[in-house]
Amino acid sequence: MAHEPSRSATSTADIPAAQRRSALYGLDPRSEIPHLGSPGPSAESLTQLSAPVLDRLLSQIADSSLAVVMSDRDGRLTYRDAPLSSTLDAMDRRSLGIGFSL
Repeated sequence: MAHEPSRSATSTADIPAAQRRSALYGLDPRSEIPHLGSPGPSAESLTQLSAPVLDRLLSQIADSSLAVVMSDRDGRLTYRDAPLSSTLDAMDRRSLGIGFSL
């Protein structure tokens, strides 16, 4: 019976490859994520109009550590939610809050 690597081992092994891909696009994974400021009224309107779809997405991932995010055309995060508060905490630690650039 072949031994399969654990999910965390596989994820850890993927980090160098992801960093190389980032470098190809001129991105530095150690750089800080810029905060572009609070989204404007148009983002709030879009979030309100999208509420049924966002709610449906959240219900589909209810038993997972996934998140639903939405950004404006500048890549600024305008909406985020997750079934688990630990997911939102992890996003906060990585500067993935409303107003930050993706």
